[in-house]
Amino acid sequence: MTATNPLYRLETFFDAIPVGANTILVIWADYQEPIEELFGTGGIDIIFVLGKPPVSGHREVDHMPEEYEHIVPVAIMALTSDNVFLAEVQMKVYLENYRDQHIASGEYFLLVGAGRTSNIKIGQRVIYRTTYNVRYRES
Repeated sequence: MTATNPLYRLETFFDAIPVGANTILVIWADYQEPIEELFGTGGIDIIFVLGKPPVSGHREVDHMPEEYEHIVPVAIMALTSDNVFLAEVQMKVYLENYRDQHIASGEYFLLVGAGRTSNIKIGQRVIYRTTYNVRYRES
């Protein structure tokens, strides 16, 4: 098992997803700055919003954590539906490649269920969003 915090691993994983020339930001759902301001002033094209999961399937050996399994809600947000689609495709490819390379070590990410698409109107701006649940396992 890696020494890093499983929640930190999720953040660094999503931060590494290649989305072309787009600028991405990975934040947690309890991020304090309003989303519309991140798009307006930060030059951000795509935002991955990670929900904080409860630890489940937690197993201990000699009072040390041996296995973690999380199901994390992940929202992909952008100002254009094309950017959401690009990030969605890249996320799926990255998840599959990562799983294939690391499954023997017991660490993997896996999509759970289908994406749910919605739009949010904030002032004059429409933000496109697709939400998935991602299972992260580390043993």
